[in-house]
Amino acid sequence: MSDPRSNVGYFSDDPQLRGGVLIGHWWIPIWLLVWLTSLLVLGLTAKPAYRAWRTYRIDGQLAAARQAAAGNEWNTVRDKAASVLLARPGHFAAYRLLARALGKLADPQAYRLAVGLFSSPQATREDRLEALQVLVAQAPQCLALSAYASLPDALRDDASFRAALTPLLLELGETELAETRLREVIQATDPPGVHLELLRALCRRPDLQRLGEARTIFVKLVSNNDSAAALAALLLLGEVPGGLAPGAAPGTEGAGEPMPDLTAWLDSQAGAGTPHHLLGMEPALAAWPAAAPSVYDSDYFSVPMAMIWRLPEARVH
Repeated sequence: MSDPRSNVGYFSDDPQLRGGVLIGHWWIPIWLLVWLTSLLVLGLTAKPAYRAWRTYRIDGQLAAARQAAAGNEWNTVRDKAASVLLARPGHFAAYRLLARALGKLADPQAYRLAVGLFSSPQATREDRLEALQVLVAQAPQCLALSAYASLPDALRDDASFRAALTPLLLELGETELAETRLREVIQATDPPGVHLELLRALCRRPDLQRLGEARTIFVKLVSNNDSAAALAALLLLGEVPGGLAPGAAPGTEGAGEPMPDLTAWLDSQAGAGTPHHLLGMEPALAAWPAAAPSVYDSDYFSVPMAMIWRLPEARVH
């Protein structure tokens, strides 16, 4: 004869069954069943919810890295992109941002990431160009040369890629080769960096005509408002004796384009430092050498700077 008592004893008259469930020989309280059921439901829903929150968080970090890159905040880009890669190893957009940030910050490990970016099948033309610039600046010379040699013919003949390789060729003493390769492909519409590298090559073998051409490039950079390239060109010309002071009469061969008022131009350049301002005075001092002593003795120069500036071999560049 079956036991007349119900297995659900919440309303049972038996005190031993009231508030519980009888499963076989086991009596389980209702509150325990509710608690176990809640844990089960929580476990089934928590993981998807955590995944959604984690995805939202990572996407936010990636968006912040991109926004920081637009504002040239490379320390922030580095930190945000690195955090994304910790959560998503191999994420190409984050890898690209981290490689760019390390390159801009001149981090010693930048070239290692540049190698991966350069060889990635997802890399764009701009990715490979920027990676090549980092390799030329930091990587062993053989690595940079082999990277350039691995490019398709169209990119090896591209003026920007040839310009990126120019500093390495100059370092290797291949000045004439570097200049010739640039002249073969350079166009007036090429980016400022291409013309800057031609100026760099011209300054490595200076003569009257070549310095006149270098000054012409500098004047065009100034007139086109290419400030970063123009400031770099000013330093390159300042390293060459007579680079900023025309050695030929205006309009004659070797004079180049007339130099602008460098002191006025530099006053409007936020990126100009003390070396730029000092070099900017050279054309005026070359034109009026008698005025040099009064300039050196003026309040514009501090005593230490005046002493340094009077020594040609110790001029700031």
